[in-house]
Amino acid sequence: MDSQAPKPNNWRNWLPILATYAYVAVVVLAALAFFRWRETQLPWWTDLPVGLIAVALIGPAQHRLLILGQEAALGVLFRNRWLNELVGDWFIHFPFASATHHVRQQILSHYDHPNDPERDAELVIATRAGFWPLRFGRLLRLSAIINWNSQRANYNFQTNPNNPYFEPSRPPSRAALHIGTAYILVTFAVLLCLYFFRETLGDDLIEATLTFVLPLMWLTTMLIFWMLPANKFHRGKLAGVYSPKTMTLMRITFVSLVNAGLGWTTFMTERSAVLNYIALWIGPMFSITPALYLIRQWRQHGNLEPSQVAWYRKPGLLGKWLLFPFKQDRHQEKHAEPRRAWYRL
Repeated sequence: MDSQAPKPNNWRNWLPILATYAYVAVVVLAALAFFRWRETQLPWWTDLPVGLIAVALIGPAQHRLLILGQEAALGVLFRNRWLNELVGDWFIHFPFASATHHVRQQILSHYDHPNDPERDAELVIATRAGFWPLRFGRLLRLSAIINWNSQRANYNFQTNPNNPYFEPSRPPSRAALHIGTAYILVTFAVLLCLYFFRETLGDDLIEATLTFVLPLMWLTTMLIFWMLPANKFHRGKLAGVYSPKTMTLMRITFVSLVNAGLGWTTFMTERSAVLNYIALWIGPMFSITPALYLIRQWRQHGNLEPSQVAWYRKPGLLGKWLLFPFKQDRHQEKHAEPRRAWYRL
């Protein structure tokens, strides 16, 4: 990588991050307002087309966040390395159930070994999930999208000598990953039960659960992770800004804060914030967003000659919005200088 590329600053990327979240908030609030108005005006099934439109609008925004997440993984989202890592985690990757350092290992392998069928993680994952070469019909299969997301989440934890950042003497453990997954599933189940059985449970029990039980579950899980030996977390050749244990504790805290917000919102509005969260945030993550991500990858790297690393594209306004925001059409330049921030290409 080019160490002489101009360094990023600590302010430029705040605008696209905050603007993207503001856009998502407008779409979500508009959809929720319709759902509430519809209850007294229209039949229930009219929620479906409005929900699908909201998902279609949120998908491109999530795709933009993932591209900014790649900038964080390359260390060029912000100049300060702590700001780069913390914003990359809390504002981008934690909401996608990932982490900047985990994504970094996949992105660096892509830039260090572009189009290598064994070492380029982006190509390896897309191939394993059946998306390389790209078959557009496969983008309509939920099982294929779930497989792709699963491959991305588990790639760094696999015993894979072809992974440039796999350390044979310190193979990564999945113990922390399994504990964290179990915690997320249990807390989601609790929140759904509080909503669907709210009349049986009563307001006092629901409020007590939100006030005491969920914080106690968070504290217990934090203590479990705190006591877990370092060899039970992900380990590899590439060192992170902070330890895997610290990153895991932050991820659990992020999930707990989101769940607490969903729980209290449900309690105060008597409408399931969890179901809306699944529909309007998780929904795009398993439909529109991966489709845009994979189509962009194919447009950038598909059917290349052996000597090429990326295609140069000239998209229109719609293409830039959907597939090539943040100068992704200049992917050849990005491969030439990965540490050059997108706005300096």
